[in-house]
Amino acid sequence: MTKYGRLQIIKHALQYYVQREGVTEEEMKTELSVLKQTEQQVIDMKLKYRIDLSEYEENLLNKRKQSKSNVGKLSIQGGQS
Repeated sequence: MTKYGRLQIIKHALQYYVQREGVTEEEMKTELSVLKQTEQQVIDMKLKYRIDLSEYEENLLNKRKQSKSNVGKLSIQGGQS
């Protein structure tokens, strides 16, 4: 099995797992963080191997790009004060 295949299985398992009943707020916070990291790894791997992104993954990638862009703008603006 490839690394990409393993990551997809982990991502799908986490997506299912975080929907269970009885999860605490702290567990949810931790598990969603791991899910987000896993989703980013899947996106990075898809980009590396030129695999088409889903619409959801495209949106995540765009948000990541915007976030990085805003951090740069804040750094520039902060230096002008």
